Amino acid sequence: MANGIFWGAFAIMCISYIVYPATLFLITRFIKLKPRSVIPQNHNQNPDWP
Repeated sequence: MANGIFWGAFAIMCISYIVYPATLFLITRFIKLKPRSVIPQNHNQNPDWP
């Protein structure tokens, strides 16, 4: 019983600290997303605003 709890906790720690960051690193390394274009707002849209 204690052996199962130990290996379960060990597996959760490995997933949290090794597998998840490695997965994020590989995803960001190999999948390139296009940056979003920023549309400048026209400040003259509301003439009543000072």
